[in-house]
Amino acid sequence: LRAEGEGLTPVVIGCGAAAGRDAGKLMKQAAQATGGRGGGRPDLAQGTGTWALIEEALENLGEG
Repeated sequence: LRAEGEGLTPVVIGCGAAAGRDAGKLMKQAAQATGGRGGGRPDLAQGTGTWALIEEALENLGEG
């Protein structure tokens, strides 16, 4: 989930237990890669960053 706006874009990531991923870690890595900040729990995380860069970072994280 994301919202469009000027500057940094707010982003929320949710991961169910079956996903085997940690939303907080994903958000922290994606936000750091895009000049933003973020983190949260394994099931739900929020942060900010430049959307085009966050989208690319999340795609790269999804491959790992």
